[in-house]
Amino acid sequence: MAETKTTGVTAAARRIKRHPQTVRRWCAEKNFGVLVGGRWEIPNENLERIEQALKLANSGPVLRRSSNSPL
Repeated sequence: MAETKTTGVTAAARRIKRHPQTVRRWCAEKNFGVLVGGRWEIPNENLERIEQALKLANSGPVLRRSSNSPL
């Protein structure tokens, strides 16, 4: 059985230009990663998939206005 290559949260966050806490939340809520010894590890195939999705969405920092904003 082939071993799946993984990346830690900090390196993954740097690679996809997101905050580490965002990556941890994705791991917990969206099964983006696997918990190994109390630490989240992200399989490289998942990381490549999210990189492609973010590129396609042309995702970058987004300014969100609050629901009570007059604009």
